[in-house]
This record gives sequence, structure tokens and C-alpha cells, in this order.
Amino acid sequence: LDEEKDTYINDFSFDAASLSAGGLIDLTSRVVEGSLKNGFAIIRPPGHHAENCKAMGFCLFNHIAITAKLMLERYKEKVSKILIVDWDVHHGNGTQKSFESDPNVLYFSIHRYDNGSFFPGSGKISSVGKGGGIGKTINVPLPCSGFGDTEYIQIFEQVLMPVAREYQPDLILVSAGFDCAYGDIGEMRVTENGFAQMASLLVNTNILYNGKVVVALEGGYNLKSLVLSAMATVKVLLGDPASCVPCVEDTVKFLTWTERKRQEINTKRFSDMMARVITEQSRYWSCFQSYLPPETRKTRQQSNNDARKGAHILEDNYNKFKQYVVSTTFPRYASLLGRKVQKPGKVDVGVIVERQFIGGQSRWSIQYSDGMRTLSHVNMLKLLIEEEEPKVAQGNNYAKSAKLVIGDDGIAIPRPLSLAQNDGFQLDMPNIEIFIPNRWPRPFGFKGPEPRYTSGIVCCIPKPSRVLAIRSEKKSAGHTNRTRSISPVGDFRLRKKRRSENGVSPERGSGGPR
Repeated sequence: LDEEKDTYINDFSFDAASLSAGGLIDLTSRVVEGSLKNGFAIIRPPGHHAENCKAMGFCLFNHIAITAKLMLERYKEKVSKILIVDWDVHHGNGTQKSFESDPNVLYFSIHRYDNGSFFPGSGKISSVGKGGGIGKTINVPLPCSGFGDTEYIQIFEQVLMPVAREYQPDLILVSAGFDCAYGDIGEMRVTENGFAQMASLLVNTNILYNGKVVVALEGGYNLKSLVLSAMATVKVLLGDPASCVPCVEDTVKFLTWTERKRQEINTKRFSDMMARVITEQSRYWSCFQSYLPPETRKTRQQSNNDARKGAHILEDNYNKFKQYVVSTTFPRYASLLGRKVQKPGKVDVGVIVERQFIGGQSRWSIQYSDGMRTLSHVNMLKLLIEEEEPKVAQGNNYAKSAKLVIGDDGIAIPRPLSLAQNDGFQLDMPNIEIFIPNRWPRPFGFKGPEPRYTSGIVCCIPKPSRVLAIRSEKKSAGHTNRTRSISPVGDFRLRKKRRSENGVSPERGSGGPR
């Protein structure tokens, strides 16, 4: 066992780990033989942290590594190259060490890194393999927490998919760790729709000729998000279209000023990380040369020669790749995946499964019933089927109601808004203008504990008076269930007047809306 003492065993641990490894081997064998098209192995304990002679990170046996090595030995005629995709929030150190010298296995990992401070501390950009397997290890270390569907899909489209097409694997094994889901220990924001889109990019594109994809469960410790994410992935494996992810533009406007600044910083750090990953991998994969202007494109041998000449040439390539990453990213593109597109001149309707960059322009892959078709960005927008928005009953200058769950830490709003908990946000809706703090001002003269409204509903509110009605559903000390109407400006003036009448000098800024 590892020296961290984070892996516990009992009398049944060996049997459980053996059954998990054996179950994945049996499932993968059936997929390779053709009796199954693809599969999802619901197994525990996980395995991608386990090394050759050490168990760590809750992992006893490395199921993915054992299965990959066995498939290469047992089915030499059918399987000669394997792609392992690891989207667990922790780096699969055991899987990387198992194949860092193997040219027949390409290991790709998206994980949280935090400059090596996040467990297990491995998986930096410069770890690209060694010996015969150099260039067959691709690490995408996320610099911090808070990344979601848009960033993960961008990594797939700009790094994984081009390399996978050039590599042309015979089998894809996925270490599906759902601890990067929203609300899990990884502090990422990937939704179930994001996992469905990532699975769709592996299954519904032309990476594999016969679509042999096997998904193995790794991490995932929030049962609610684990169930939803795993179910969405299984539906894609069964042939259902992946659902659209929430649009970033629809959620950014609900964030506070501090959260927007934090998101801008994270976006810059993400673009910097992506450019460095592409710069490092461009020495081994020629597909990344298409990202550069035609006059600066180089062969793989020329890229290796530039790397030997000095760091200033690599820095020049980094600046060009970063310009590409920034210029080809727009907030709404990820939400277009999964949208329906009409076929030109026919009644058939297809689904958008992927975006590619060919000749410096966006090309969209559309999955129709009779096969795949590629459209330009302009033609895709012309044939895009507009989705019907839910009808809202509105009266005289009154806006629609929005049901909220108000807790101690803030306000949770149901999807597709998916707002982060914070100490206040501006709710922008038609004919409505409200500011909702996470804790309400204490009434004048009240000396008990501060009331906390656990749940409620924002009623139909006219914009001119800015009156907010909250119905409390939980009693607190000194308060009963009641409906309280608050006018932020009027309430502040009333409290200030009462304090002046009682001879109390009101504190500067006290009582006003935050």
C-alpha cells in the first residue's frame, strides 16, 4: 500500500478488485469480438491510480491498464493500437506509468493540476512519454478549479480529436471518473450534458471505423451527480443523441462582479495552458500544424529541430498557438453541439456532433440517418432549427415567476441557469429588476439570531416599485412563517428614520441593500 495511507483493505478487498478487473476484461473482449458494439463497466474499486507494485488513491488493481495489455496480447490481429481517455479529475498516474514506453497505447488525460498540489501531483505538460512511447502521452493539466462543459469540450475538439484521427486507434478505453462533475470533490462544473457530449465525440465521430468504445467507472463521490452523469453517458452509448450543454453567455450575466473577474482570470489561464499543451504536442503530431498560418507550418522533423535550437523558437510557436486558441473560441459554440439541423432540400433532420477547423474555418459535422455530412458555419446556421422557448404567462407589467431554493450559503437556481452560490446576484428578466442577498437585513429592534430563509418563491413582481415577496417555509427563533414584502430603498429609509427618532446615529451604509 502507499505511504499516504488513503487506501484501506479488508478480507474482501482482493475479491472485489479481482471481480472488477475481470468484469472489464470480459466486457472488452466481447466488444472486440463483435458480440457487443460498446459497453459501460460499473465497477468498484477504481483503478487508474494503482501502479505496478503499489496500490494508492482507493485503487488496488489498474483495470484499464490490465485490460489494455491483455487486449494487445490476446487479439493481435484486431487490436494493434489503443487509445485511453481519462477524464477523471485526478491524474491517472498508474495508467501513465504503465504505458509511457509503449508505442501501441496512446494515453490522454484531463485532470486538475494546480501546479502539482492537487492529488496525486503528477501529469504535467512536459510528461510526454519516453523511449519508444515518446509522444504517446498527452496531459492536459487544468490550472485551477471551476472549469465546466465548455472548457472540457474545447479540450476534446482542439487536442484529443485531431490527435485521435491521426493515431487511428482500433479500440478506445475510457477511464470515466465523474468526480469532475458539478458538486463533487474536484470542484469542477461539468454537467451530465457535458459528459454526454464528450462520449458522443468518441462514439459518433469517425475516429473509429467500427465504434468500439468501452467505458469503465473510476471516481465519482457525489451520488446524485454520479447517477445523472453515468446515465447520460450510457444513453449515448445506446445510440441516443447527446443533450445540449447550457450556454455560457446565459449564465455569465447572473454572476457577481467578483465572480466575473475570477472567471476572466481563469479563462486567460486556461488559454495559456491550452497553448502550451498544443506547443508541446506539436513536436510529435503533425495535425497541430494546421492551426498555424500556412507560411509558418512545419513538419514534425522541423519542429523537433526547432526544439533543439532554443527556447525562443518554442516561445514563438506558443504565441501563435495561443492566438489560435483565443481566436477560435466563442462562448456559444459548445451549446450548439446536440442541436438539430435540417438536411438541405430534404425532410431529414440531423444532429450536430462535432466542430472542426479546416482551412482556418469552422466546419460542423452533422449526423443524419444516412450518414455524416460536413457543413460550413454559415450553412449550418441557415439550416439550424430554432428551439421553442417555454411559454410564460405574463400579465400587466408583471414578469414570470422563478422558483428559488434559498439556503445558508446563498441561492440555488435550477438548471439551465446553474448559478454559483454567492452573496448576491442581479436577476435579469423581462420587466423585473431585483437584487437578492443571501441573508436578509435584520428588522429594527430585533436582538435574536438572524433569520435564514431556507426556501421560497419570487412572485410576479412589477419593475417600477421593485417589491420583493419571499414566503418562508422554515421557522427560526423569533420568526414565524409569513410573507414579507421588501422594497430595498424604502426599507433602508424607514430604518434610518427610526434610528434618528431614537437618537441613534445610523452607521454609514448600514441597512441598505448589498
